[in-house]
Amino acid sequence: MNQGPRVVISVMGRNQTGIMASVSKVLADKSVDIVDITQKIVDDLFLMMIVADLPAHGMCLDDLNNALRIPCNRLGLQVVAQHEKLFKYMHRV
Repeated sequence: MNQGPRVVISVMGRNQTGIMASVSKVLADKSVDIVDITQKIVDDLFLMMIVADLPAHGMCLDDLNNALRIPCNRLGLQVVAQHEKLFKYMHRV
């Protein structure tokens, strides 16, 4: 599979039905390939991190963020997609 840049997508907010379905639908519609995914629920707080490859045809990260914000805003969630290299740089020890 031809792939573009790798991104890290963080989702957080109140736990509720439909979070995973809403986010993964956007990614599938945009031909984003999920490489790894983890989620955690602490009390009523939902946290999810997705590592994914953007399609090789050059999707803009801003376009992905805007597409993810639509369902996430409707569910009252915060979502951020950023390039993996930037994420690793920001979270280095």
